[in-house]
Amino acid sequence: MSIIHRLPQYQTDPRADQAAFTKEFAGTPGVAFSALTEAQAYLKERGFSFGQLCVPSPIGVMHGRCAIPKWRHLTPDEIDMLHGTLTGDHRNGPVKLSLFWSAPSVAIAKVASPGYALAVSMLEGAAR
Repeated sequence: MSIIHRLPQYQTDPRADQAAFTKEFAGTPGVAFSALTEAQAYLKERGFSFGQLCVPSPIGVMHGRCAIPKWRHLTPDEIDMLHGTLTGDHRNGPVKLSLFWSAPSVAIAKVASPGYALAVSMLEGAAR
């Protein structure tokens, strides 16, 4: 008798394809969860909060101090309010951070290069 393991089909947020900012974390080869740990440290350093791991779903990301539940416990409205997501193979990497255009410009500026942050602030100023 053989045992067949079904691999999870990782979910994504459709907004991730048109994100304002993306960054991929590869982690250390052979070290479980190192890419996810790297991504979470990157977000913490820049003032972001992130939800709990919920395989095979994304992890929600918000700028500021927030308590974000697992993806499966979020309503569609709460998912729409997220500023970004962490997607990919959380255990083995890579993990992709995507920040959406709905995120505050200050949040995008905290992760982007200075030139990109200036362009975002100019666009926001032109929209007013």
